[in-house]
Amino acid sequence: MSLAGAKNVNPWIERGIGVAVNTIICLLHAWSAKWGLRINNTMSCIKIIMLIFVCLTGLIAAAGGISGVTPTNAFSNAFEGTVMSGNEYAAAMLKVLYAYSGWNNATYIMDELKNPIRSLKVSSISAISLLATLFMIANIAYFSVVPKEVFLGGVNGSSTNTIAGEFLVRIFGEKANIVMPLLIALSTFGCTSSMTYSGSRVMLEAAKEGYIPFSHFFGQVSSRHTPANILILYWVMTMIYMLAPPPGDAYNFVLDLCSYPMSIFFCLTIIGLMYLRYREPETPRPFRSWMPLNVIFVLISIFMAVAPFIPPVVSDTPSIPYWVYPTCALGFLLCSVPVWHFRINVCRGLSRSLNARAYIQRHNLNPDDLTLDEIEEILDKENEEQMQRNREASAALTTQDKVT
Repeated sequence: MSLAGAKNVNPWIERGIGVAVNTIICLLHAWSAKWGLRINNTMSCIKIIMLIFVCLTGLIAAAGGISGVTPTNAFSNAFEGTVMSGNEYAAAMLKVLYAYSGWNNATYIMDELKNPIRSLKVSSISAISLLATLFMIANIAYFSVVPKEVFLGGVNGSSTNTIAGEFLVRIFGEKANIVMPLLIALSTFGCTSSMTYSGSRVMLEAAKEGYIPFSHFFGQVSSRHTPANILILYWVMTMIYMLAPPPGDAYNFVLDLCSYPMSIFFCLTIIGLMYLRYREPETPRPFRSWMPLNVIFVLISIFMAVAPFIPPVVSDTPSIPYWVYPTCALGFLLCSVPVWHFRINVCRGLSRSLNARAYIQRHNLNPDDLTLDEIEEILDKENEEQMQRNREASAALTTQDKVT
């Protein structure tokens, strides 16, 4: 809205727009998974086209091919005026991780794919390679057109939140202020839709496994084969995140608070997979990552976990102490351990999951006679059967769509 010329916009108007968009997206995905995917694919194509346009325009401008645009000298003494501190590097890496946070979303819908192993191999490598290349060239384009002082927030009150707008204005003039808000809105809508599609399915599987209270309700799939019930909980949680934090520094705080534990879980996952490869070397593995890359990833993750506790030279949340977000994130993780233990071990939550109950009823078993290890084996078997049924249902829907 600021790019469109609006000044001092009431933050509650912005939040109201966010509430409306989030509600529409949740209703869309509750109504039709097929149309939700179509919207996601369309928005993804639009965003890729936008990135390619920025890359090409920036490279042409850097070569002096656009009249009235003088290329900057940003790459000479590029780090002059910046801060060299572990805390700042960790904060920047967390935000980069957030920018790539959709890379693992494909794994959440594996049971809906006809050939999940091949699809994941092709999509993960091609998508990450394409986006990493486009992001890198786009940043080069920005630095080639927009002075470094603007990135640092020193010119006309500009901030890094409007770099794309500053880029287009310097190339196409003030008319770009009319188009840029629409492009940002489309990009945000597509990102929100994609995260809603994948996030709701993560919560659905958690409900099926008994990790979420009232799992019998939230773990159900609607007659339209959509996770409509869990989308209610998803909508409530996103509303809290959207409306509870005050504007300003709270946004960066929430961003770091979400990214910090994400990096820890990624690190623990890699360590666990490395341990399993060492302990069970003969186990068939359709996916095998290069071990040196695993080690590098773990070392970077450890740095990102420790560096936020180093006092920064300049904080991106001046009103909030630098140590608050990593401390809160670690506190939440530690508090979740006794909750998980009580839910799973004391209350035998796994035996109450939808998948376990379906298997137990089908085989006329008594859940009280089963150990937790036996229940976990049951869940593994039931999950495999459920994934196969989902793939068959997805294939049937695709065939039906082609016929109609």
